[in-house]
Amino acid sequence: STRLSTLDTLSSIAARRGVEPRRLPALVSGDLDWITLKALEKDRDRRYNSAAELADDLRRHLNHEPVLASPPSQLYRFKKFVRRHRIGVLASCLIALALIFGAIGLTVGMVQAHVSANQARDAAAQAQAVNDFMQEILTSVKPEVDGADVRLVEVMDDASATASQRFADHPLLEARIRDLLGSVYSDLSMWNKSKAEYRRAMELWRGQAGSDDARAIRSEMMYAGSAINNQQIGEIAARLPNLQDRALRILGPNDLTTMEVQRSIGIVRLSKGDMEEAERIFLDIRARLLAHGDDDEMQIKTLHNLIVIARNKAMVSITEQGAAILLQAEQFAHESVDRATRTFGEHSLVAMHAQVGLAQILADRRQFDPAAQICRTVLDATSTRLSPCHLVRQAAVDVLARAAHRVGDSASAADLFFQRIECARESGSTLLLIVIIADAMPILDRGQRWTEGEALAREYSHLMEPFAAGHSDTLFDADLWVARFVSLQGRLDEAASMFQSLATRGEAIELVGRSRARLHLFYGSNLRPLGAFEESEVELLAAADALTNFRLGTNYANFDDVVVEFIDLYNDWGKPEKAQEYQAMHEETLANLPMDPF
Repeated sequence: STRLSTLDTLSSIAARRGVEPRRLPALVSGDLDWITLKALEKDRDRRYNSAAELADDLRRHLNHEPVLASPPSQLYRFKKFVRRHRIGVLASCLIALALIFGAIGLTVGMVQAHVSANQARDAAAQAQAVNDFMQEILTSVKPEVDGADVRLVEVMDDASATASQRFADHPLLEARIRDLLGSVYSDLSMWNKSKAEYRRAMELWRGQAGSDDARAIRSEMMYAGSAINNQQIGEIAARLPNLQDRALRILGPNDLTTMEVQRSIGIVRLSKGDMEEAERIFLDIRARLLAHGDDDEMQIKTLHNLIVIARNKAMVSITEQGAAILLQAEQFAHESVDRATRTFGEHSLVAMHAQVGLAQILADRRQFDPAAQICRTVLDATSTRLSPCHLVRQAAVDVLARAAHRVGDSASAADLFFQRIECARESGSTLLLIVIIADAMPILDRGQRWTEGEALAREYSHLMEPFAAGHSDTLFDADLWVARFVSLQGRLDEAASMFQSLATRGEAIELVGRSRARLHLFYGSNLRPLGAFEESEVELLAAADALTNFRLGTNYANFDDVVVEFIDLYNDWGKPEKAQEYQAMHEETLANLPMDPF
């Protein structure tokens, strides 16, 4: 072949063979070289013995078998074997490669399994450490020493105080403990304590794993939820947008933690009066849940938020339109009950909470008896399971008090409100206490709890003093209730002096609307026992004139207060025809109310 590559006739030979000249030497190299050289060998002993032997070697070449002319090396023989059995060899090679890669994969898997086993052991060790700690705390309770009525909250408080010292060198374990304690406090409706635990857990996760760690995000989300439940929205509102950005980036839009953060943002928007944006957020969460794997627990929470929005919309106008909104809210409430019962069981706290939500809507629709029955059932079922101040029980007490007040049992309603006030004190939330005392004022008025009413009204005024700059009308209202309860107790001259002072303050702050109407109403009521009927009538007419619809009164709890005061005035004044006129007006209003003012 070497000689062939140098011949001048290479091109012509290649042309006759039908190949390119450059490929011709390759075609005759190897076996043909050796056969040719052996045939031309000068040494007789090394030449082919016969033409038949030469022909046999050529046949072996064509069949890809080892030729006699080739040096019998192992590599040469292996190459020939491969060419002769290329399919079988290919299959064998593939099997060998599979075995090799299988061995490699097995080795990698064993390494990964070893790593996973280490991680599993670490996780198990952490879980065991948490379990050991909680068992130690629980078994440390000694009824014979501490008393038989040791409460769970006292045990949890001990665990909280001990955790930092016990896990000083293991911050991630302490973070897990804090999350656990926060969850228990949350289930007990002890929002201040749950908030503190989640805040500490959040700080530990962020310090050890970074703010983008999923555990840090979840703890911060729970911290925000506890603050919202404790009426401390201002404390966490500013941090929610950043928390949402991190949750979207790390966990994705359809993760339940992300949705919970967005639900908190919706609650903040609702607290600021932006009902449209809040509703958009809640409906978007609901749609994503339905599209990406429904979750009953999150749906129940979101339905509750949508019910709150529906009630707020309905409250704007006590009309047929408001009643239609409440009808939609009742459908939401039934769905919530169905989901809670199906997922958690009829006697679960989630189902109980959903039942109270349904009772609330029934009361809004003036179905007071079934609403009250639901609440009594819930209170009976939870009497030994929950503390008196648990969220579920307090919600039931609230609806039951309203139902009792509406059917004329304001004394029972007042007793129920005293329970709510004590629980508000226990919560540690000043805002919550202010709201519940304010709600209690008209109930204590009708329930004839005037002495307690005066004390609470003075406390209401004292609590409002730090906020006077931005809430002068609310502080005015608190002082107005003080004067009202002084008047109802028969201290008329003292009350008259207070009303005159309040009238001067009202002019200074340009008091309008319901608060102004209430000032005229209460002052007119104070004048009636003094026999100053004409002056009383003037005040009552001024109260009616300050309202858009005086038939619905100066507050929704006692929405008939103006009409009732007219009836009492004309009865005392000896004008029964006028009294009957307002009595008929009162009865007509009650008969035609499309929904309950609340």
